[in-house]
Amino acid sequence: MARIWASLICVGLLACAVPAHAQALPGSKTVSIDGPESARVMAVRVDERLSERVLYDLASDLAAKHKPGETIAAISFFLPKSDLAAQPWAIARFETTPPEIAILGLRAEEEALFRSEAQLDARDVVGVWLTSPPALPGKLTILKSKDGLIAEWHLRNGQKTYDKLSASRSSRGVRYTVVGGDGAYYLAARGGELLLGDATRIIAVAERLPVDPNARLAASKAQASGLTPAVPAQATTTQATTTADAASASAAPVVPAAKTPRARSRRAVQAPAPKNGGFVADLMRGAIAR
Repeated sequence: MARIWASLICVGLLACAVPAHAQALPGSKTVSIDGPESARVMAVRVDERLSERVLYDLASDLAAKHKPGETIAAISFFLPKSDLAAQPWAIARFETTPPEIAILGLRAEEEALFRSEAQLDARDVVGVWLTSPPALPGKLTILKSKDGLIAEWHLRNGQKTYDKLSASRSSRGVRYTVVGGDGAYYLAARGGELLLGDATRIIAVAERLPVDPNARLAASKAQASGLTPAVPAQATTTQATTTADAASASAAPVVPAAKTPRARSRRAVQAPAPKNGGFVADLMRGAIAR
């Protein structure tokens, strides 16, 4: 009988522990709190990308823990290696109830999808990076094809762009210049990150996406040979895919970015348009549609 009661107690304790674990919030660290007491603005680092639901719970929890007499107006969330002077990964605003959550970069589920795609990519890939604001969020892949080096930018809305590249080495890493891109280039730095720049400056930094070489080898063996793509033939048309088209991402148009006019959307470019820039510069600068 004693054993039965002990077993029931253990089961009860486990049942109580499950909800507590399910409600555990992700790791975060408050790095600054500024502004007047009536409108505090917080900057917080999170350990990883989160889903919108989890971010909402975290933001609400942080706002509820403020000091008496203080009101949290907004919380800016930054990824572990991002610059605090740059655009945050996400923002929670508390002017309304419930608070408004805006994820400017990639969500956790989007990162997982891009990671899965990269793992199953059987092409001759040089490297894969995740792009974030101020650049358009997405996955940037540099690969070798029968036409030479190619940059494939897969945006979160399903659109893809392709550009020819020329490569050169320097003390900082490998520089991939966009052919016909008015000075746009990607610099694969020795630290693993990818710097996105134009003729005058660095615009954004992309995060290296590690890929298991064994998984990629298995994908290569599972597919027929001759899958390395040539440069897409659509060099004269641009068909921008909007957020509403994301459900049909597999049918998204292939756009050679450096050879098409700048695609304007309902949302203005977040930075002044370059004087001599093209579509590549817009992608780097984050000309995105809501």
